[in-house]
Amino acid sequence: MVMINVLMIGSHSSAKGGISTVIKQIDGWLKNSDELNYQFISTYIDKNFIMKSLYFCDAIFRIKKKISSQKIDLVHIHMSYKGSYVRKRILCNIFWKKRIPTILHIHGSEFKIWYDNLTKRKKEEVKEFLLKQKKVIVLGEEWANFFRGIDSDINISVIHNAVPIPEETVLWKNESKKIFFSGVLLKRKGIYDLIDAMVILKKSNYLKTNCITLKIAGTGEEEVRLKEKVEELGLENHVRFLGWIGDKKELEKEILGSTIGVLPSYNEGLPMSLLECMSYGLPMISTNVGSISSVISDSKNGLLVKPGDVEELALVIEKLLNDQKKWQRYSENSRNTIIRNFDEQKLFTQLVLVYQEVSNAKF
Repeated sequence: MVMINVLMIGSHSSAKGGISTVIKQIDGWLKNSDELNYQFISTYIDKNFIMKSLYFCDAIFRIKKKISSQKIDLVHIHMSYKGSYVRKRILCNIFWKKRIPTILHIHGSEFKIWYDNLTKRKKEEVKEFLLKQKKVIVLGEEWANFFRGIDSDINISVIHNAVPIPEETVLWKNESKKIFFSGVLLKRKGIYDLIDAMVILKKSNYLKTNCITLKIAGTGEEEVRLKEKVEELGLENHVRFLGWIGDKKELEKEILGSTIGVLPSYNEGLPMSLLECMSYGLPMISTNVGSISSVISDSKNGLLVKPGDVEELALVIEKLLNDQKKWQRYSENSRNTIIRNFDEQKLFTQLVLVYQEVSNAKF
């Protein structure tokens, strides 16, 4: 069997968020693959602008050295939008001059909003950039339809994010119920809506009567303001900030110690935190944005609410925490959904097939 020489490009392992989690997951598997000669170069680091720029310039130097001295059959590039798009355009031009085919793996939850606000000329540039890719990987059919709307000739493959299947599962708790939120603390994640929903539940005395706690796992630009708001609203006894949890065992402990998970986002790709929680059988309440509906079937393995509808969010949180039979059904169905459709082995198998297709195609 002919080995495929793969170079993957993405953010540094220290970066926080779902994209970094996916990159580390794929990186760990590709390193141990018997079918590939694999290498990884990080081009982005989560620092100030000057440090980011210097790091990217150094990455360009390392990439040019790599492709000049070694045979590379294809490059797998992870991209979001805005600055990530600009950087990846620069890199792709370097690869294309060497006639090295590229695979673009798009994660950006707000790519559509960003694209829709571009000028007509910039949209044409983005379209041409996408058309030059040998393959564009997206996270769900909703995203595939969006990119087909840009141009039907874009070569698209849908490969869902995926997770390993843990051995342990969550158990119902009659007392001290915990709500779990995991993600970067940004407005688009709906975290302020979740805090406002907690206020509604506090006013009805539901939080105190049922010993309810919201656990927030994550850091981000809204962290300081969120902590201030929690104090202003008198929620200190019902909200815990856990910080960013990078350790898998610690994350598992927090998920297993929770009763439900909530992710009321305004924009998403296919959030890893959602898949991770559901793999343990943690029933999730989320929104019908991005590719979330490809994972959560409303009222079958979880609940979907309209983004920004705080009153509905508070209502479904209370209803699910009060209904053990429904909770048990959602828990079992959630885990089965992940086992059936989002086991990481499926992702790896699909990736190899894409690599084989691209490596055999003419530039």
